[in-house]
Amino acid sequence: MALLQYAAPRNLGESRRAEQVNYDLDLFNGVHQCQLCPLSELRLKGQISVPAQPGEMYQAGGIAIMLEAPRDDDVAPGVGTPVNGRTGKLFNELLKRAGLHRSDLLVMLRVRCAPPRGRIKDHEDAIANCDVWTQRELAHYDPGIVVLMGGMAMAPIFGATAGVARTRGTFASKAAKHEWGARQYLAAFHPMAASFAGGADSDVGQSIIDDLREARSMWLQGVTPF
Repeated sequence: MALLQYAAPRNLGESRRAEQVNYDLDLFNGVHQCQLCPLSELRLKGQISVPAQPGEMYQAGGIAIMLEAPRDDDVAPGVGTPVNGRTGKLFNELLKRAGLHRSDLLVMLRVRCAPPRGRIKDHEDAIANCDVWTQRELAHYDPGIVVLMGGMAMAPIFGATAGVARTRGTFASKAAKHEWGARQYLAAFHPMAASFAGGADSDVGQSIIDDLREARSMWLQGVTPF
């Protein structure tokens, strides 16, 4: 089977600004103004939806982290970025221990409006409608590897009944005909699972670190099997 070749640096710290993907302002504004589902009408006053956030050193063919849905810390006025607050601090620590930094990554959410009480499963229409933005963001920023954190993020690739504990650490290759495109997808626990388990030093935290290291290793090889 053919190999998709991506030029990746051997040192995550070396500059690659010339290979950056341009930020898509129309896509950004489209997410902010989206009214495709009733969840957009349930946003509290001042809350905003959360588009994908490419790091300042992110390049096409790089690593994307897809989580499930924003929390109150993410949609607060003046924020509008994925994974903040206590979860964000833990997320950053997990990345650090895996040898990664947010500036190198594309961080995105499968659903971009915060569901009331965090119950995204009560809003299946939001999941379906928000995939329009998922497809557009993946097509534009074009990651080679996508780490899917949490069951809802994993579902389109590994199936709705795939348990995270059973599936984490598993890679899946998809062809270009897949709605999310030809990429490598890796299943992983959500950072909140590590938080509930006791943090970065817990077994769940270590499994996330191991999975992120595996994604980093594949990326640094400069080859994404397909």
